[in-house]
Amino acid sequence: MPRKPRVQFPGAICHIVTRGDGRRGLFHDEDHYDRLTKGLADEVDRSIWEVLASCWIDRKSTRLNFS
Repeated sequence: MPRKPRVQFPGAICHIVTRGDGRRGLFHDEDHYDRLTKGLADEVDRSIWEVLASCWIDRKSTRLNFS
């Protein structure tokens, strides 16, 4: 069953987690970390996000965004 849509409003803080499929690692080498970091930076530049914190871990990534 799909989850309910995220409630969004000005000033909301969202905790976003990305996980590897089947507990597999998200990152296979240093280039993967660099590409994800660049992709996140590009999206933050395009959007109205303010990233409060981020953490790249082998099996998942987590971010705390302020919109």
